[in-house]
Amino acid sequence: MSNTLGSLLRNAGRRYADLPALEIGAATRTHGELLANGTRLANALLGRGVEPGSFVAAMLEDRVEAIETYYAAAIGGYTIVPINARLQSTEVSHILADAPVVALVHTDGVVGVLEKADLPETLGPLVAIGTENLSGGISYDELISAASGADPGITVDQEDIAIVGYTSGTTGLPKGALCSHRAVVGCTKLVPFIYRVPLHGRLAFPGSISFVSAMWGVIFPHLYVGGKIVWTGVDSWFEVLESDRSTFTYAPTPLIPALTDALEERPSIMEHLQTILHSASAAPSWMLRNLVEVCGDRLVEVWGMTESVSA
Repeated sequence: MSNTLGSLLRNAGRRYADLPALEIGAATRTHGELLANGTRLANALLGRGVEPGSFVAAMLEDRVEAIETYYAAAIGGYTIVPINARLQSTEVSHILADAPVVALVHTDGVVGVLEKADLPETLGPLVAIGTENLSGGISYDELISAASGADPGITVDQEDIAIVGYTSGTTGLPKGALCSHRAVVGCTKLVPFIYRVPLHGRLAFPGSISFVSAMWGVIFPHLYVGGKIVWTGVDSWFEVLESDRSTFTYAPTPLIPALTDALEERPSIMEHLQTILHSASAAPSWMLRNLVEVCGDRLVEVWGMTESVSA
């Protein structure tokens, strides 16, 4: 059990309980609060008959409760099936038909897409984060407020599937990559060494939780080291880098020129910034060259895909 995602997140939540872990807009969580709310959601699902080992779909926008849903899946012994919040109803229907999901957790901004999708008749609890519910849905807040905060004591094997990450489907329908606890935990523990993520590192993240590889590539590693994650919009990105003394950031290709300019204009950012991660799409050589001229060896170039941590 020690090499499972649930064990890793439990240990981090207890070890760093009082330290800030997550900030998205005005909403904040400590490491202990993420663990507590994730545990309550796990117990709520267990209480509604969702058995350990079941597949739980999650269509989540960038909210603190979205991260808590990952905790709940790991603690409850569930396989989480993330659905990119930017997909259309036909793509969502494909994933829900392809994976044997028995429950769904979603944020309110995707209700319109889900209402047009084909939901399996076997789909059980529908948990809504926010104000908009699907017909028959249950409020996330009501669920966790009534649930036990005691660890349910669910055990899983390291070879069990922790996450089913669906590919982009650029050459066909999206395919589910089966990512074991062993593979996800191994990647989470390796990343701090190869990406230079320090103990209690601070991440300024202008990306999206919708892309599942961000979880084992950026989010879980920062939680593992007791770090703080600040989700930023593009408008506040550079202010956060400076004011929060961020040690790590992610730069998708379209934002590289703006980051390059910001680092030239605000050299104090580089007094604490250790790593700039670039991935997701190829960048022109001139764009990367300009960035490196400013940031030096802080740039880490990553070519990866959803299948990179498949079991």
